[in-house]
Amino acid sequence: MGMIDDTFFSEHSAQKGSVIHKAIEYELRGTLAIATLHPDLVPYLESFRLWRGSVRLEVLALEMELKDESIGLIGHLDIFCKLNGFPSIIDIKSGVPMEWHRLQLSLYKHLLHANQKIVMYRHSLHVHRTGSRATLITHSDRNDDAYAMHLIGAYNARKIYGPKEIECQLK
Repeated sequence: MGMIDDTFFSEHSAQKGSVIHKAIEYELRGTLAIATLHPDLVPYLESFRLWRGSVRLEVLALEMELKDESIGLIGHLDIFCKLNGFPSIIDIKSGVPMEWHRLQLSLYKHLLHANQKIVMYRHSLHVHRTGSRATLITHSDRNDDAYAMHLIGAYNARKIYGPKEIECQLK
């Protein structure tokens, strides 16, 4: 969507996050060859494994591409699952918790609803470079859904009308 401030992460950290995502995906699919994982990334996997051992996780889908063409939204959801028996979405994060994570998950929730899937809970799962158990953050503010949709509306308006016209309207 192009609305995330990328000054808080580097290209290297983005690539590292992608590799961590893939490792966790392969772990969940049962196809991970841990010997192929760079030693610096093993603690992130251990962090995930410790968390996974403490919950009931039934994976329904991994790395789902979702679309709502009516609003021009496409997303790639990490994990659609039943977590402790409840329909949930989980986004894997290898950095620090950020406020925008909750809005990202609201957009994924919207995309799932647009594709006839029900979600009760939105979570970001923060895996740690120390190997300590991952931290699950549940995002439960009901206003997040409305805020996320307003962002999509503003983004689409800016694409159609241009930034100067939108700025004038907002002042």
